[in-house]
Order: sequence, then structure tokens, then C-alpha cells
Amino acid sequence: MPTSTLTSSSRDPQPLSASLLLDTTVLSNFALVGELPLLQKILARKGLRPLITPQVRAEFRRGIEKGLFAAGANIGWIEVIELTEEEAEVLSRLGKVLGEGEASCLAVALERNLPLATDDMKARDLARRLGVVVTGTLGILGWAVKAELLSLAQGDEILQAMRERGYFSPVESLKELE
Repeated sequence: MPTSTLTSSSRDPQPLSASLLLDTTVLSNFALVGELPLLQKILARKGLRPLITPQVRAEFRRGIEKGLFAAGANIGWIEVIELTEEEAEVLSRLGKVLGEGEASCLAVALERNLPLATDDMKARDLARRLGVVVTGTLGILGWAVKAELLSLAQGDEILQAMRERGYFSPVESLKELE
């Protein structure tokens, strides 16, 4: 199957394979602790174009309206991709078992063969069963430590701050991921 590209007036097209779909759960974890700029930096270092669906953008905006995120929670640097008719059909089916943001991301990931970043366990399990590559907040923080954007101690501080704000993490330290 040929690699598709996304076009944007402000950038050169990049292969979709160099992209990562972000679900609201991951965005929220970084936003809750004021670390969206770090997320942007990590993905840039990995050479990944961050993508979200309109449904994720809407969910994130509702979080801003509710005052859930630190001041300056801005996701304007993330490209919003519209769903195709086929993806909308898949979304409709997945929407019966997942939230709208998770379902939209998984529909796009399936149809475009893209990796997905989500912390929603039901979405992660379903994605893996369907052959979608999945990561989440812990994986992304782990990338930052491996790329030396953060020390292990700094990564653990951010993880602890996320946990204090409601993120359920199966580990207490990023060291446990090794």
C-alpha cells in the first residue's frame, strides 16, 4: 500500500507513517501539569507529526472550558485531520464501545495504519487486537528520558504530578519501564 501524505499550507507534506494520533487522555495528562510544550518537544525530537481528530479537539476544548487544565493549555500546534467517509463509518461502529475521541482516533489509526497514543485501557486493548501500534503517556515520557530531554528524576516528577491530578499509572517510576 503506498504511503499517503497530508498536505498543509504551512509545511511540506510528511508521510503519515511519521505521524502519531493523540487521544484526549494523553493530551489531558500533559495539559493538567502544564507540560504541553514538553509533549510538543518530545514528538518533534522523535520526528513525529502530532495529529488529532475534530472529536479530540472538541473534547479538549470542553476541558479548557471547565477549567481543568493549567493556564495556556494550547494545542494549536497539533494538526487536526478530518475523517473520511470510511473512517466516519468505523467511528460509528466503535462509538458503541468507546468514547467519541477514542473511537475517532482508532478509526483513523485503522484506516490509515497510524500509531495511536491513548491511555484509555479499553481503546488500547481494542487497538492492539486490531493490529494498531499503541503508546501512551508513559511511553512518551519514556521517549523523553531516552532522548535525554528529561532526566529520569525529572520524568518521575512529571509522572508524580500527573498522578496527583488523577492519572492512573501502573508504575510509580519511569525506571520500571526499562
